[in-house]
Amino acid sequence: PAPISGAGAIGAEECDAFGRLRPEIAIGRVSDSMPHMPRLRSGDESGDIDLGGVALEYRLVLRQTPRAGDLFHLHSGIVEIGAKHRRLVHWMLDPVSGGAWASAEVIAVSFDRRTRKVVPLPEHARSALEQGLIPDMAV
Repeated sequence: PAPISGAGAIGAEECDAFGRLRPEIAIGRVSDSMPHMPRLRSGDESGDIDLGGVALEYRLVLRQTPRAGDLFHLHSGIVEIGAKHRRLVHWMLDPVSGGAWASAEVIAVSFDRRTRKVVPLPEHARSALEQGLIPDMAV
């Protein structure tokens, strides 16, 4: 299984008028978990690139309806690495029942913060990230 990248409880302020978790809050919880995922620390070894990442696209699937007070665990992993992109998957699970509250698939790209352009992932970074691939985690 993928490592836990986030955990918490759903707050009443995170729910709609019917007491259900709002979708933008689920995406926010995924975003909050990103610092806990395997990532590049300082960019390219040569110092030529100030490497970061940018999420281009999210696909959120609400599978059940968590309500205020419900607990969650986020399990996150990289399922695919391309020349310039990574596909990440996040599962928001109910730690009590084990059921899925939601899942999210994210397409992210490598980004040079100096030139403000999408760049290929440096080979050393790609090799390091490939060690942690979890391809069977796909949505």
